[in-house]
Amino acid sequence: MNEPELFVYVIDKSISVPFSRIYRLWLAVDYLNQGRNLIFMARPDESALKLKDSLEKMSGKNDFIMIESSSKLADDCKLIESYDRTMLLADTIVWEHEAVANQSAYEFYIKKLIEHNTASGSGMILFAYDSYAGLKIISKYAIRERRLEETENHIFLRTIRPPGPLYYVKVEELNVPELKLITML
Repeated sequence: MNEPELFVYVIDKSISVPFSRIYRLWLAVDYLNQGRNLIFMARPDESALKLKDSLEKMSGKNDFIMIESSSKLADDCKLIESYDRTMLLADTIVWEHEAVANQSAYEFYIKKLIEHNTASGSGMILFAYDSYAGLKIISKYAIRERRLEETENHIFLRTIRPPGPLYYVKVEELNVPELKLITML
């Protein structure tokens, strides 16, 4: 891999937290089933044990790394850099206070993660939030950017960079049994 695989999923304010959590799990399972090594970073408001259990049940695999975010990008960066050839899947909302307080330091650590990503031949998928300060910085370095939004019980996924097709899923309500089985949160 010669270029960093930084994928950004932009979460629109219309997307609920439970749905974004489910989507991260689905994405993680997809990469695990492709045989990729994966670091799944749990947010401080999530139970890492429940997420780990959900990923194991959904993928049938237990050879991934589950870490809990410290909410400090510098500390999380050091921990992530201790793993090689392992794709990172993380929600950036935990670092948003740093993106607002010190944009240059935030950008420094994002670039550091990308450098590690490139050197170790791994990828990185970050979930960022529309109109948040961190998204502007992360978008500068993303090679792929996808946007998730909901309109009238339809979830739309559009690839922004590079331009791509539009997909949608009709969702009547989030509390359907199939989704309850997956969330386990």
